[in-house]
Amino acid sequence: RIQRDRGEQIRHRQMDSQRLIQRNKNLKVDLAKKQHLEFQRAEAAIKSIMSQPEHAQRLLDENDPAYVARSAAMGELPALGKIKWKGPCLPEKYIPPGGVSKGMVRTRDKEGRLMTGPPRLPGEEGAQTA
Repeated sequence: RIQRDRGEQIRHRQMDSQRLIQRNKNLKVDLAKKQHLEFQRAEAAIKSIMSQPEHAQRLLDENDPAYVARSAAMGELPALGKIKWKGPCLPEKYIPPGGVSKGMVRTRDKEGRLMTGPPRLPGEEGAQTA
């Protein structure tokens, strides 16, 4: 009986070993396929970016970098102007707070009220000095 139990235990271990070996082979094949695909995508991205670096830089400046990377991985960079940045940005009808015009802060009088007319740079004729 002990001998029979021992034989059964050995058979179970052999079956488990076979299963593990097969699973390991499957994982290796799967990993090799994924690495090959990743290599192809990277190669396509590098080729498309290197073939037109100025265009790629302009796309990166105007769009989400992740989107540009995905497009490049497909081997083709999108045309300029076709895609819009979808990240956080100001609303289209946004008006800066009062007193700011074209990045210039308007001058104020002694009471703190905004002066009329366009903003003036310090040193310009008519500009107030603090």
